[in-house]
Amino acid sequence: MARELVWLENSTFAAWGCTECDWILPNPGRRVSDKPSAKDKEVFEQHKCAEFPRVRIAEKRKGQQE
Repeated sequence: MARELVWLENSTFAAWGCTECDWILPNPGRRVSDKPSAKDKEVFEQHKCAEFPRVRIAEKRKGQQE
């Protein structure tokens, strides 16, 4: 599956993210349109998913208990 740049948002968090890994590009405080800027797309294209592996919640909890 090809990775995609997606907007992630809740009441305390807003950022661009990758559908295939844990990479995020935090919102620098500017208003966000429904489309990422050319710079956002460039930064997204340059990231390497292998450097931002997804960590399952169970794995996070296990690490916290040790």
